[in-house]
Amino acid sequence: MPPKARTSQLTYAGACRMGLELDCDTKSCGDVFTGRVLFRGGRNSQRFERAAVHLGGQDFELNSIVYESVRWDGLVVLSGETKQLDFSLRVPDRTYLQYRQLVWVAARAEHDIEVSSGTNVQILPQVCFLQLSQLLAEVARIPVATWTTTSGGDGVAAKYIPEGPARNIFDGLRLEMFRSASGQYGELEIDPCQHTLADHLKALTGADRRRFPFRFKSSSCDEARSFFEECLRPYPDAVRQLPIPSIAAPQNTSGLPRPSDRALGKPE
Repeated sequence: MPPKARTSQLTYAGACRMGLELDCDTKSCGDVFTGRVLFRGGRNSQRFERAAVHLGGQDFELNSIVYESVRWDGLVVLSGETKQLDFSLRVPDRTYLQYRQLVWVAARAEHDIEVSSGTNVQILPQVCFLQLSQLLAEVARIPVATWTTTSGGDGVAAKYIPEGPARNIFDGLRLEMFRSASGQYGELEIDPCQHTLADHLKALTGADRRRFPFRFKSSSCDEARSFFEECLRPYPDAVRQLPIPSIAAPQNTSGLPRPSDRALGKPE
């Protein structure tokens, strides 16, 4: 689903109503959410001791966490007035992608009246991780299903869950990625579909899974594509019949490089 603007429902805040508008509900780590807090005055004026908009979510232990906030003090909304407060909230580079994320506004009015209004948002990994994961999606013909923050926030893992004919080829793929000064590194894990009793017995201990460590330069898309094609070489005849996410299917796969013994996990 493409990113879109989002507006929360107006909430009564004393003598006026309060709501939230976001210009876009989806951002990557390091990007900025922009929007505005809206106040619509009622019959009487309303004074707020403070109002604040927050970007936050949950951490690994499901504790609430606030990434960034913008605050206003001594706010007054006159009778019949429409007041707009613009804001920008930067998404941190380390974010817990697998948990709920939201932007919300909270205000404290006179007589200890406290109100809040918010909306869920989606936070995606940094652009370099998105590009690498999409490249694997094109090669494997399986879109990314979920994102997970790993290693205390240093890494990102993309999980690929096959649907339809792809389920006869893979049980799933997992791409874990990290950044370094020279590029990206990590590991591709291939979980093939089990067709025989021997396959199922191997799956019980995880012995059927193949793991391929990698290290790419930052701008080397060709290097990454060749690596993914080499890792998936045992499956090209089946994989090439599946639709490729966002690009046209190739006419043949005869040009794919053959894997080395090391890539297939065989002793040299």
